[in-house]
Amino acid sequence: MAFFTGEHECKLDAKGRLTLPSRLKSVLPAASMKNIIIRKGFEPNLILYPLNEFQNIYSRINSLNEFSSEQRKLKRNLFSSISQVELDSNGRFLLPKSMVLHCNLDKDVILVGMGNIIELWSAKKYGKFLIDDSHEFSKLAQKYLDESVMMKYHVPVLLNESISGLSIKPEGTYLDLTYGGGGHSKKILEKLGAKGKLISFDRDESALSNSRTNNSNLELIKSNFKFFDNHIKERGIDKVDGILADLGVSSHQIDKLERGFTYKGDTKLDMRMNIRDSLDAAEIINTYDQEKLESIFFNYGNILKPRNIVREIIKQREKKRILSNTDFIIILNQIFKKEIGYKLLSKFFQAIRIEVNDEINSLKIMLKKSIEFLNKKGRLVIISYHSLEDKIVKNFINKSSFSSDYNKDMYGRKEEFFFRVTKKPIVPSREEVKINPRSRSAKLRIGERL
Repeated sequence: MAFFTGEHECKLDAKGRLTLPSRLKSVLPAASMKNIIIRKGFEPNLILYPLNEFQNIYSRINSLNEFSSEQRKLKRNLFSSISQVELDSNGRFLLPKSMVLHCNLDKDVILVGMGNIIELWSAKKYGKFLIDDSHEFSKLAQKYLDESVMMKYHVPVLLNESISGLSIKPEGTYLDLTYGGGGHSKKILEKLGAKGKLISFDRDESALSNSRTNNSNLELIKSNFKFFDNHIKERGIDKVDGILADLGVSSHQIDKLERGFTYKGDTKLDMRMNIRDSLDAAEIINTYDQEKLESIFFNYGNILKPRNIVREIIKQREKKRILSNTDFIIILNQIFKKEIGYKLLSKFFQAIRIEVNDEINSLKIMLKKSIEFLNKKGRLVIISYHSLEDKIVKNFINKSSFSSDYNKDMYGRKEEFFFRVTKKPIVPSREEVKINPRSRSAKLRIGERL
């Protein structure tokens, strides 16, 4: 059976043809390599069926009673909304004009894997659909999905690869600096012996209060990981055998609408990982001056030429405070004179989140401290999710500095603290990305203390 997952950005060519991405084409059953069935969706989208999947739908539609006026209308509407299209040798197919009009398609489209079928959306419509409806996700998941099937709080990323990277000694002492849903910590505990020790940190109270791990080898500490040294020294620990940090925002924080991390739904601008911190996203957007806002958008979001964008944001906030993600998105849409896509939105929200939580500064402080507190041959294992973080981690492990060159002592000798265990970053497998799409940008780097 075909199993389609993920979001795939595509373009219609000048003739209205769409090329099926190779990742989707590769899982098409043999019977569907030349023909697929398209149906107008109940939403402003199209549904693409492999032939074998459509046969099941066909049987159900065809079984409707034509002597019942309601069922006859349903049968008529469903069958009249269906077309069969042929794929050429390049995997292209021509979309019927009625289908294009139904979705109000333009050049940019998105294909969405839905398990046994594929949805086709206008890129603009799909982004709006997510913003309008995604706040229902948590509620619907609780209503319709067995919680035993999904990890309720957070799905650990690169789990086996990161634990393997720690090269765990059964009697060793380890730090998990980003406890989250406890997935990595649980795996570490499985490898520790009776005298082994794991100390796990998280600045988010809800992460620790949701913990269901009961193990005498584990101690949980609520703290920003840049202060890990203070806590382990208080416990008489001078050195540790491994440090793990997963720098991503947890699924719980993203999906919990009131935490204000997401551009989807309608919620206050917050984004604090520690809800007791005073600085939140609304404070930044409404009080930072032109220069500071330009700096965070450029440096943390890779927003090129942000001057005019920031100038307009400041004009708008003088009229009315920007308090919700919807307020902010409306202003951005006005600035760009269109509904901007989720990729660009995510850059703005990422930049603000990094500033709210002082993520880059905290990361650098933590990495510097790892030099002092790792035993010889101790492992530093870091999972990052965007290029800014990854560059810092890469340079630190490869060059023992935050620049692309080594620091040198007063005699001109290179300061070198780590052996690079992985020459290239480890990334999630296709299978992991299918199961957990949020893992797709993750990069794992491993260093060993010299």
